[in-house]
Amino acid sequence: MSNWIENERFDKLGKRRWMGIYRIRRDIIVLLYSTDVILDSIKSTYLNHDNEAEVDRVNLLFDVLDSSISVIILLIAVLVLLYKSGFSLTPLLAGSGIVGLVIGVGATEMIKDYVNGINILLEDQYRPNETVIIDGIKGTVVKLGIRSTVIKDSYGTVYYIPNGKITKVGNYTRKEKNI
Repeated sequence: MSNWIENERFDKLGKRRWMGIYRIRRDIIVLLYSTDVILDSIKSTYLNHDNEAEVDRVNLLFDVLDSSISVIILLIAVLVLLYKSGFSLTPLLAGSGIVGLVIGVGATEMIKDYVNGINILLEDQYRPNETVIIDGIKGTVVKLGIRSTVIKDSYGTVYYIPNGKITKVGNYTRKEKNI
């Protein structure tokens, strides 16, 4: 008789736990979709379709923002799902702190590239097809990315410059415009 009661109690607890996990999964999907819709509507208000370079810049900024928000939501979701499944998060969080520290020290240059790339985009320092001089290299911007800038000089040489290494920028295309 006691075995039957224990099994029934376990079934109810197990069923309740799995239903909670199902609801969390559903809420995560709704949250990710809602974030996408909100960011798309905000992006459409800032987008000037007349200027192709501006469209690329705004799309790149919003893609970075969307990816960052999605990663944060999914990370929190995984932690909540693990907690709801009965796992203790204390050892996991302690271990991830140490791993995060190791990755942070090893990836400082990459993080610096990303931060400077976002600043270049936000400040609109230069765009593709503009003539610039970056740290002594004069040429046309072929590609502007979050991590690096690609410049082609008048001789056809292509330079890949990590955004974290950029210290000085001169923009010849905008020299006549009021800034």
